[in-house]
Amino acid sequence: MLGPIKYFVVQSHVLMMLGVVIKVVLRLAFNVKYIIETPWFKI
Repeated sequence: MLGPIKYFVVQSHVLMMLGVVIKVVLRLAFNVKYIIETPWFKI
């Protein structure tokens, strides 16, 4: 069994990997450059 810290690390990595895949699909399908855009940073 995973401890709570190891579980959090694994889940955050999984969510980041899925986020990259979703961003690539949005970029290719809908030409979305940034998901979040503020005056200070763009994601």
